[in-house]
Amino acid sequence: MAKKSASGRNSEIARLLEDLFTQAAEADAPDSPVGKDLDALFGFTERSFREILLVIALAKIHDAIYDPATDFYGCNPRSVYEQVIRPALTIRRIPRGQSGPLNIAKGAQGIDRTWAARRRPFAAAQAVLSLVEHLMPLPATDLRGFTIALLSRFLKAASAAASHDVVIDPESDPLALFDLCEALVRQAPDKGNTPQRVVGYLLEEGHAGEGSGVVVSGHADSASATSLTGKKPGDICERAGDGRLVRVYEVTVKPFGPQRMEEACDSLAAWSKDNSTPVPEVTVLCREEDAPGDILGPAEQGLLLGVAEMKGIRFVFADLFQWIAAEIVKLPPEGRKRFDRRLSGYIADPSTALDVKRLWRTLRDEKVGEGEDPLAADVPDAGR
Repeated sequence: MAKKSASGRNSEIARLLEDLFTQAAEADAPDSPVGKDLDALFGFTERSFREILLVIALAKIHDAIYDPATDFYGCNPRSVYEQVIRPALTIRRIPRGQSGPLNIAKGAQGIDRTWAARRRPFAAAQAVLSLVEHLMPLPATDLRGFTIALLSRFLKAASAAASHDVVIDPESDPLALFDLCEALVRQAPDKGNTPQRVVGYLLEEGHAGEGSGVVVSGHADSASATSLTGKKPGDICERAGDGRLVRVYEVTVKPFGPQRMEEACDSLAAWSKDNSTPVPEVTVLCREEDAPGDILGPAEQGLLLGVAEMKGIRFVFADLFQWIAAEIVKLPPEGRKRFDRRLSGYIADPSTALDVKRLWRTLRDEKVGEGEDPLAADVPDAGR
């Protein structure tokens, strides 16, 4: 029998997934004997673990001899996830990553105890391993029932995310906008994703208003991805219209000491070598307490916290919150509204962390006032 093409295999898995999603959406969708274990898996904020379980379950249904413990990549998981699973999650507004299953499987031949021991959080990896060991010997009918129960949890995650969507007029008051940004960054930093988005959107809107032609990039990438592995000079970059690198930013709410500076130098050296472009300076936007204690600072603390040098690179440390305030003030009223819309769009994205959504709704509820329903859709909170 001729071997199926990748597109043919993906088409079959896509049809299978659609059928299972339909059954999972029904009120009488079957539960699973390991329902509590599935609920526990969805309690972890890292989505990659539940996504790798879905890849394995679908691959096993499609090919009964598939064994993820000995050859995880035997099902071509990149193609299956990116061509089949990710679009299916996106269209249903289910929180997802970019290539989560591939990231946590990187370097592993099989999804086994050796793999689990190297993953963090370890408890999430253990949960995946336990569920994989449960599903592997299941007969076909029970395996489908398990996968339907798994997909029902994905749908509940979508409902939980949607329940925190709000509809409100965009804000132009600079003080209100700053209070909103400060609260989000301090209370729901989401591993650095929140301040990275705030800074990136402010830079984008600032350049758009000035008509500078400068392009801002990097802020939409996951803050968990390092500049070195992402092959970029920093968290956020500004480029002139002709492609020249104008400025590099590091945005953080964690201490940025010698080790972080060393890592930044390594990333810059690697990038400069590949692009034949030296990067002499980096702007570090951080909290005052996160700047190195021995940097050369101004006589009076303000926006500029100080300057340090390492390996020929100057690091300019600026207070993150004063920088945000200054950029908000620089925007005209309409520019502030556009910035607010960008930020609202990010919060509304189903893949934005639930704690960020919860805080956003709390902050917006305070503005809307009691008695008004800010929900974009009346969807019950499915919980965690």
